[in-house]
Amino acid sequence: MTAKPARALSLLAVAVLVAAGLFLVVRPEPSMTVHADFAQADGLFVGSDVAVLGVPVGRVVEIEPRGDRVRLTMSLPADTDVPAGAEAWVASPTVVPDQYIELTPAYTGGEKMADGAVIPTERTRSPIAWDTLVESVNDLLVALGPDGAGKDGSLGRMIDSAAGLLDGRGEKLREAILNISQASQVALDGTPDAEALLESVDALMEILVENQSTVDSLTRSVNDVAGEFARQEREVEQALTSLTSVLREVAELTGKHGDSIADSVERLADVSVHLGEQQAELTELMDTLPLAADNITRAVTDEQKLRIRLDITTNLSQFDRLRPLCAELPLPLCDGPGIVNPIPLPPELARGWTEGE
Repeated sequence: MTAKPARALSLLAVAVLVAAGLFLVVRPEPSMTVHADFAQADGLFVGSDVAVLGVPVGRVVEIEPRGDRVRLTMSLPADTDVPAGAEAWVASPTVVPDQYIELTPAYTGGEKMADGAVIPTERTRSPIAWDTLVESVNDLLVALGPDGAGKDGSLGRMIDSAAGLLDGRGEKLREAILNISQASQVALDGTPDAEALLESVDALMEILVENQSTVDSLTRSVNDVAGEFARQEREVEQALTSLTSVLREVAELTGKHGDSIADSVERLADVSVHLGEQQAELTELMDTLPLAADNITRAVTDEQKLRIRLDITTNLSQFDRLRPLCAELPLPLCDGPGIVNPIPLPPELARGWTEGE
């Protein structure tokens, strides 16, 4: 009884190990799916390779027509790094149409394409089919043939004219092509500068659009000024002629009296220096001169007579020569009230002085 359960357990363990091994061998590897829409997919089939830098990394697993485009579903290993903005190209490595899908560019860093992403037709490229190319060339030849544009002989005449124009000018034409190539290379080398220039021009245009009303007003003002200048052209011409004459006379005067003018300027400089040294006195003079002038005008009455007023603000007894007089004659001026009460000269006496009596 004991041997049978042990044998069953051994068989069960062997079966589990075999199943695990089979699962590890045949289990599907983790993968990511990428869809791409093409304008045409001639020469592509389910199972066609998907490559990066020419190295196969996946397979086409489904081709589905969708109206004016074809959607290809590609399966890639889950650890395949593809740029988020990658493009899909239909490539033909040989003359025999054995085409595959090339994902470009290779991933070097940045955002990665997610599982289930769709590459739109704007980022896919497919070669033109041979039949389509032949048909297009045939249509062109028919259009240019005797039943088309060349039925009146104009195409032949154009070809003859072109042949005559280029006859014997091959070397010059070659030099022209080389010059164009060199100019193109110079333009290509200056691409960053050209881009910066175009960005500046674009910013300038945006500013002009934002300030359109101001620009229009400025344009109208310039037009008005130009019109006014045109109307006043004769006057401006006369003024310029007069100015030319004046400048000519000044030049002649300077040539004849240059030394005298130099001496005068030097003296004027000396006067300016002296005036600068007397700046404080000149300032005081300018401050007091208006008051003095006003007082002079006030000193003359309406009868054109000079107004005089004598204020005595001290007593006479303090003077040695007048002290005996004050002792004999007790005048009010000797007592001292004039110190605080100015005593004016009698009007009739002042009138006599002003009239010359």
